[in-house]
Order: sequence, then C-alpha cells, then structure tokens
Amino acid sequence: MRVLLTRPDAELSQLADAVTRLGHTAICAPALDIQPLAFGHQAIMNIDEFDMVVVTSKPAASALVSVLDEYWPQWPEGLRVLAVGEGSGAITRAADIATQVAQPSTSEGVLAHPWLADSRRVLLVTGAGGRGLIDAELADRGIAVTRLDTYRRARVPLPPTLAEALLEPADIAWVTSVDALDAMRDWALPAGAIRNCWVPSARVADHARSLHYSSVRVLPGADNASVLAQLTKESL
Repeated sequence: MRVLLTRPDAELSQLADAVTRLGHTAICAPALDIQPLAFGHQAIMNIDEFDMVVVTSKPAASALVSVLDEYWPQWPEGLRVLAVGEGSGAITRAADIATQVAQPSTSEGVLAHPWLADSRRVLLVTGAGGRGLIDAELADRGIAVTRLDTYRRARVPLPPTLAEALLEPADIAWVTSVDALDAMRDWALPAGAIRNCWVPSARVADHARSLHYSSVRVLPGADNASVLAQLTKESL
C-alpha cells in the first residue's frame, strides 16, 4: 500500500523506515513545520507552584528540559508530569523527570487522566495555537492553566514532486491533528488522491469528514506505534 505520512519533517524518517520495513511505500509529505519560539522563563522559575505539568509533544519536551537546569538542577519533589506520546515522555525521563504518558496519546487522553481530579494549577508546555481543547476543558473544570508556547507550527506547501507523486492515489494518509488537515486542504489535491484517512481521535475524524474525506478511521493514539500496529494488521 501507498502510505502518505504528514508528520513534521524531523519525525518522518524513522516512521517512514518502519513503514517500508512492513512492505509498504512511504510517501513523506510534512504538512506542518516546527519553528522554535523564544519564551519567557517565569513559569519555569516558579514551576514548583503548579500541581501538574502537561507536555504535549517532543518539541515541547525538548524546550522544557533545555532550560530546566538554569533553575531546577533537581526536579521539584512531588510535581507530576504527564506527556502526550511516548516520544515526549522519553525526553523528560532522560532528564530524570518521572513521567506518565497519557492514554491514549491525545488531548482527550490528557483530559481523562485521574491526576486532574486534584489539580488546581496546571502548566501546559505546548505549541502556539495548539491544544485549545485542553485549555477550554480545564477552564470549564475550574483549573487554572498557564500556557508555555515553545514553538509554532507553520503550514508547508506541497512540493511539485510530491504533487506529481500523488497523481497516483495514496491508499492511506496518516494525519495526526486538525492543523495538519487544514494544511493539507491548501494542497488542493485532486479528488480521490487519498482513499483512506487515518486519524488519532474522534475529534480529528469529525474534522476530516467536514473536509469531505469519505473513509476515515480512528486509531488508538497519535504515536507512531498506533499507525504501525494498524499497518501490521492490514498486512496480514
């Protein structure tokens, strides 16, 4: 099968290699580019005042650990960290921060986590404009959220070579966010260029259907393991 992979470029090569090893053709077309942002360190300086820290991605995790030693050579005792995705969790754990990973690895997985029941102040380490669902839901629960936007996501135009490659339809497109779907809309692909759209949550699936994807499947999470497990089943 021809599998369109739309993750940011820094995360694509490992996934593409794994897809190829399963016997499929990987088409790498990043829909979003990760661009680091300068961010204030006040929230990091006062990080012990939070009940919980939520780290939403690998770029967010890397940005967090890159500045921690300036203020916290040792992580504050009892401060809980929840990561979205095993990759994010691996980065914080490598910095000796005990971390749990949301299950599933989506905004919905964060919101279902039992730690939120007794949290009143949460630090959300994320990208600009992202994870609005977490912001809104926590506010509804009376939880004070401080955002630390460490990067922005910019839409990536589809290069002519990839546009030509997609004249032959992709059997599957793996798209992990609403923002990525919106970026792909700018590509103006011909009808039928993507036969099946795989996404990590019902929320992203609803958005895909609103953009007229007719065949949409929800996988258990947004991590690479979720799509590789499903591709393995498809290969049997």
